[in-house]
Amino acid sequence: MDRFLVGLMVFFLCTGFGDPVYTTNKEGNALFEQGKFDEALKTYSGGLSSESLDPRSDRLDYNLGNTAIKTGDYESAIKSLTLAGRSKDKKLRWNAIFNRGYAQIKGGDKAKEKGDLDSAGKMYEGAVADYRHLALMEPVDENAIYNLELAMKKLEKLKQDKKKKKDKDKKKDKDKKNKKDQNKEGRQEKSDQGAPEKENSDNKEKKSGDNQKKNEGKKPAESDDKDDTEKEKDQPKGIGKEQAEQVFNVIDEQEKKLRGKMKHGTGRPKDNKNDKDW
Repeated sequence: MDRFLVGLMVFFLCTGFGDPVYTTNKEGNALFEQGKFDEALKTYSGGLSSESLDPRSDRLDYNLGNTAIKTGDYESAIKSLTLAGRSKDKKLRWNAIFNRGYAQIKGGDKAKEKGDLDSAGKMYEGAVADYRHLALMEPVDENAIYNLELAMKKLEKLKQDKKKKKDKDKKKDKDKKNKKDQNKEGRQEKSDQGAPEKENSDNKEKKSGDNQKKNEGKKPAESDDKDDTEKEKDQPKGIGKEQAEQVFNVIDEQEKKLRGKMKHGTGRPKDNKNDKDW
């Protein structure tokens, strides 16, 4: 019996002596008691597939479903116990529904461990429905009520887990989108920062080209050094003090003679006449 879940209501149901399924049920029940569940499954399944079995035995379905639970094949157990739950035998029907609820709780736990929360939810919902149905029957069964409360708690916990997972996935998607937008903005800013540099470079090249055109055909100015050299070349060489005095004396004498000639009338130019009389 499960510590937190009231276990299977196992009853080895056999028919009376001479019944076509009597031997099959007897052999299968013996294997079940020995813990040989796989062999018991084959025995019950073989009996159900027999052509001589008509109608189908709800007792074999019941025993087959209980054995499938022991092997962990909860889906097969649910199918077999659903068939057994249609039995006209009230006690068999009640036990089949109880064990089907048990199989659904165990199946829900298994699905949840695998991360299949949707399948787990369906299993827990089925268990709640089965145990609620039994809890409303008279007489009241404490085991059914206990398992009902447990199934409801598991279902509620699952819903909370699903909500947390959904919120987490939503946040993850949002963070991913924000990161993508930030990377896009970063690339755009980097591109914008690089654009002016290219423009400045183009302006420099354009200005350089304009200056070159402006200076084409214009004679470059001669350097100051060259002008100074030519100026120095044209300037007369300096003379000594004695030579300067001699020059001044000569000029002074010439001026005196010229003034004297002008004073005595000498030096007047002749008339421009021809001496010959033609």
